[in-house]
Amino acid sequence: MHTAAHRPQLASISFRQHRYSQQSSLTFQQPSLLAALPFQRQESDSNKQQGRRFSTSISAQLASAGLAADSGISRSLHSAGNRFVLRFNSPAGIPESAAPQTPGGIIHIDNGPFDNEEKKKVFCEVLAQACFNFLSIGAVSMATVNCGGNGLYTTLTVMATHFVILPLIIFAFGPVSGAHFNPMVTTVMVLTGLLRATTGLGYIVAQCFGGIIGAAAWWNLLPAASRQLSMIGAQGAPADHSVAQIFGGEVAASFFFILALFGMVVDKRGWGKLGPFAVATIVCLNMWIFGPISSFCMNPARALGPAVVYGFWEHHWIWWTAPFVGGISAGLIYKNLFMEKGPEVLANGIMAAAKRAPHLYFDRWLRPQPAQLLDSVLVLNFFGHHHSSARPTLSHLNTLSRLYPEDRVSFLGIGSGEHSQISSLVDELNPSFGIALDSSAESRGHYHESLGADDAPASVVVNRTGHIVWSGSPMSGGLERAIESELLEAADPSTTLGKLTGKNA
Repeated sequence: MHTAAHRPQLASISFRQHRYSQQSSLTFQQPSLLAALPFQRQESDSNKQQGRRFSTSISAQLASAGLAADSGISRSLHSAGNRFVLRFNSPAGIPESAAPQTPGGIIHIDNGPFDNEEKKKVFCEVLAQACFNFLSIGAVSMATVNCGGNGLYTTLTVMATHFVILPLIIFAFGPVSGAHFNPMVTTVMVLTGLLRATTGLGYIVAQCFGGIIGAAAWWNLLPAASRQLSMIGAQGAPADHSVAQIFGGEVAASFFFILALFGMVVDKRGWGKLGPFAVATIVCLNMWIFGPISSFCMNPARALGPAVVYGFWEHHWIWWTAPFVGGISAGLIYKNLFMEKGPEVLANGIMAAAKRAPHLYFDRWLRPQPAQLLDSVLVLNFFGHHHSSARPTLSHLNTLSRLYPEDRVSFLGIGSGEHSQISSLVDELNPSFGIALDSSAESRGHYHESLGADDAPASVVVNRTGHIVWSGSPMSGGLERAIESELLEAADPSTTLGKLTGKNA
């Protein structure tokens, strides 16, 4: 930490805003830097420190390579045939290895407070869990009836139906929430840094609620004479196995499931779009192996629904403990041993990106090019005319762009879709920042692949050295915090590097 005696005196810095009819400027000195910035939100000292730490994730790598944090401009705009290309090139002397690597190319995306997008994801988990419990319980019930008590046929029938059920639900709900529909999976994602804790808590509550809804819906479809324990799919313990054996079977099943899930789905080197079938395969294999030992639950919300509806709680504690023991162990092992070591996970839940920003490709300008496109913090927003959030998002960014000096922060919207439809939307909203048309959605696809997210990010912040430093919902406070952190670092990079190297300037 810098003390008053050791803090270097910073020359006056002037941020000018040209977006208003009357130009305004602000001059401040380093000792009152945080308080003087007009766009700085009131936060606790710890939050300010976190914001500074977040913005230095890239700088830490540059400092370790003996390079300054601000190593020159790394962008250039070119014309390639009938398209434009905004290239994010490595500044001279900065190797590709200077970019910090996250596990398997995965970035943890910050969405700030619990916003509307988060609420949609949570509601999606309610539906996903309700659908899964309804169909899974129905599959077990009908197999019990139709297979005449034959254990082999019953097991094979349940396996076959789940091999269909699981991919369908994952394909349906995966693009929105990731389709966890399992509290154990959500917990593993939180503890391995792939999901925010607040989002994870919302998911788990939603899954429990959805599990009860699905079980109750199936129960009410049954005639009174058929409302028996075997027809509600309640999770029971095999009579010929001890509690320790049942517990061990659940631990082992969950361990192998999460290990396979991370290797085939979470890791970018996995099955990609075939991931849902990988999940179905490992679930059915576990069902065949561990079904006779523990009756194979591995999903606390799947067990909770029938237990609440039927009132059957025998050995229920096992389904809320054993899966977490096996699943968490497997997740931590895979992350720490098989994935490349990622950057520090900060207290505000943000990680640095895995690589430099992909190049941007677009067809034409629909609104003028930002004046300082090549020499500023760049805020990208991807949108399409069919996106329900496009109008409120662009309106919000239009307001936000007026709060920052345009010579230091450039906003750029990238619209994907038909020229006439995107142009009509832009004309209607009339944003004051730059808008480009990428009719083929090529740029959106590149960022989707680079970030390893479930869907292309809504907004991305790229620093002046061409590295992604934030990605998430533009409607959250995380975007403002990321921009402000980058401006603070640009104002006093020596303080940042001093903290990283343990030296006082």
